[in-house]
Amino acid sequence: MQIRSDWKKDDQTPDKPAGSYEWWYFDAVSEDAEKAVVVIFYEGIPFSPKYNQCIQNGDGTKAHPESYPAVSISVYDKGRPVWYSLTEFSKADASFGSQPLQVGIGPHRFSQQSEENRLSYHLTLNELLPNGDALEGELTFSSPITNRELLNEQSSGGHQWNLVQPAAEVTGVLSISGYHQDKIDFKGSGYHDHNYGSEPMKEAFRDWYWGRVHFPEATLVFYVMNQKSGRQYRGWLIDRENQQIISQFDPITTDEPQLNVFGLRPCRRIQLQSGDLKADIYQSRVVDNGPFYIRYLCDGVLHVPEWGIQKQKGISEYIYPSRIDRALFRPMVHMRYRYFDEKPHWVQKSPRLYRWTW
Repeated sequence: MQIRSDWKKDDQTPDKPAGSYEWWYFDAVSEDAEKAVVVIFYEGIPFSPKYNQCIQNGDGTKAHPESYPAVSISVYDKGRPVWYSLTEFSKADASFGSQPLQVGIGPHRFSQQSEENRLSYHLTLNELLPNGDALEGELTFSSPITNRELLNEQSSGGHQWNLVQPAAEVTGVLSISGYHQDKIDFKGSGYHDHNYGSEPMKEAFRDWYWGRVHFPEATLVFYVMNQKSGRQYRGWLIDRENQQIISQFDPITTDEPQLNVFGLRPCRRIQLQSGDLKADIYQSRVVDNGPFYIRYLCDGVLHVPEWGIQKQKGISEYIYPSRIDRALFRPMVHMRYRYFDEKPHWVQKSPRLYRWTW
């Protein structure tokens, strides 16, 4: 994995090969930890049944990532999902601009702005589901700009991870209508990164944990990747004010495996240490549970001698990519996965049944 933190390198990767993927990821947790939101813009979405079928068949003429743009939106309230959508659009529905970065996929947009030592991303969302539910709103992610590059680790492998905004202030409004009615005046802490892979994920690693927790003075960001060539992990405690690394964690261990209903066995606890600094991530609340992907509202406990013990909620994730294209799980994927230009799955037309897939 190649790791960097450089907002000037957040643009779309040109000339991606067949089977590759790219995404721009945003998440945020409200100040009271009651609300959370995750928004991801994809080009070459790794979860697309059609894309994976083309890759599996070796169809190089159709397995190009630009033909599979998508946007996923998840909103949580008190640890429960109150909105979920994952919609794949056509190539003609996607646009990518640079300097500054601007991305549009379907009715959704985000743009990058940099001025007066602040970096901002403005997201505009507008989703209407086949069951009549609708979400619309805007979110802004804002963070300081520093002249010094936070991270730059070069290594072999086709996966690149750019921690563009390890910690950001997030404000905005989201309105949900339909079966669930809510207007969320959002204010909290957020995170934005950009991932790119030159080959399908299952070719590079067996499974992958990653997450972030925003404490008052610093943000904890970590990942643990079990590659086919060995185990790779990193963890950083990053000052929220000056965006500099306070400490890098080593070792990082995972324990307390737990079995989900689909047969995955991710760990419940991730332990990080750096001298007298210690952190424990408890993946205690599952908010997205699937056959190859799990998202948690995790509990982070940070032990720093100068600060004492701090506890905060964050977001962590786990993926087991070799299961993505298994035929056994395709019926479940089709119930949740929407193609914008095609007739929806019958489950997606029902307000009650569609929620069952969450």
